[in-house]
Amino acid sequence: MGDTTDPSPLDTASTVGIEGDLGTLARAIGVQGGRLAWLIGAGASAMSGIPTAGQLTVRFKHQLYCDAHGLDVQDIDPTDRRTRGLIEDYFDGANGLPARGDIDEYAVAFERAYPSADVRTDVIAELCRGTAPNYGHYVLAALMATNRLSVVFTTNFDDLIETAAFSVFDGITPRPTVVVADLGDPSKALRAFQKNTWPLVAKIHGDFRSARLKNTADELRTQDDEMRHVLQTACAQFGLVVVGYSGRDDSVMTVLREALAESASYPSGIVWCYRPTDPPTPAVVSFLRDAQNAGRAVAAVAVDNFVELAARSLSPLRITSRRLRPSDDRARILESRTRDPESRVTSAVSKDPTALVDPSQVLRPASSPGSACPARSSRGTPAGPRPRTRPRPARAPRSQLWPHERDPARSSSTVGRRRRGATASGR
Repeated sequence: MGDTTDPSPLDTASTVGIEGDLGTLARAIGVQGGRLAWLIGAGASAMSGIPTAGQLTVRFKHQLYCDAHGLDVQDIDPTDRRTRGLIEDYFDGANGLPARGDIDEYAVAFERAYPSADVRTDVIAELCRGTAPNYGHYVLAALMATNRLSVVFTTNFDDLIETAAFSVFDGITPRPTVVVADLGDPSKALRAFQKNTWPLVAKIHGDFRSARLKNTADELRTQDDEMRHVLQTACAQFGLVVVGYSGRDDSVMTVLREALAESASYPSGIVWCYRPTDPPTPAVVSFLRDAQNAGRAVAAVAVDNFVELAARSLSPLRITSRRLRPSDDRARILESRTRDPESRVTSAVSKDPTALVDPSQVLRPASSPGSACPARSSRGTPAGPRPRTRPRPARAPRSQLWPHERDPARSSSTVGRRRRGATASGR
């Protein structure tokens, strides 16, 4: 959570010269997966219902605004555009909060709304409790199970990555052991690198069940020495794929930048994924250009969300069943589905990331009862009635269209004649 904030319009930079594409990234994961570490931010957990730091910042400002004006939070709708504007203007570099889009906006607002560290820990725990992994987390687990992913760093406090891994690894012989390290015991991550004990999930801001969390501005400016060393070691040994992370975190970005000073760092390059509606910040673009100038392969890849990236990443892979029980047909099913870019799993979760919340559904035969994916006919099309598609947005009235958008063939006189004709014919 504590890593993404809604940027201001000026808080973005051009990616000209470093653009990448999703298809190339998906193929690279299939070939170089074991040589890539992943850095996962709040955007990955947002599709499981955990709010991002930007969303939490809006919530905190709403609470603080109501406190300052003696209002009931139930009477003020922060989703209303005018109300949201009033709240943003009130706190834009004033009344105890930094300017909108500032790197410390989330942390300062969180500390103002909940001054007690114990209460902040309880808030985070409540947000994480009861959530379930989305399809993207299960894909990460599948990559781990097939030795295509060794290390995952995350700024999130939740346990969704390891929960998905524990579920997917069930039935695998020998069963992999997921090493989970957080600020409560960062030495576990160091031992994993020393002994090559993979896969590793390292929580660089802490775990919601731990008393050690990084939330406030002062906490986020520095990184735990041991966890910092682990991240530096990973940058020296692996390439880096960044997903759902905005880079508005000095403690992490400083380590990533310092790693560029090592001549052999990022041996498999750096890929930074971002939403098309939320371009990379100047700090991220500057980091990528410095890496490019230092001879590293870099790419900024636009992707709508974590689930889309996961579905596209899994589709070109050839998942091997050598490490699974011969009697367990889940590997065979996973292998057959991932060969087909238009697979039932890929198409289903790209439309609804919560459709597959059970790993058994990811690997279940299409003919099994209760499958989340429809059976297919012999011609390869879904059997039964076609699913409803999202309704097309209504076209704006002609009066609201710009002149170049209006259809000259449908002039007012033509429309009028058609209406009169329709009335005369009794339609």
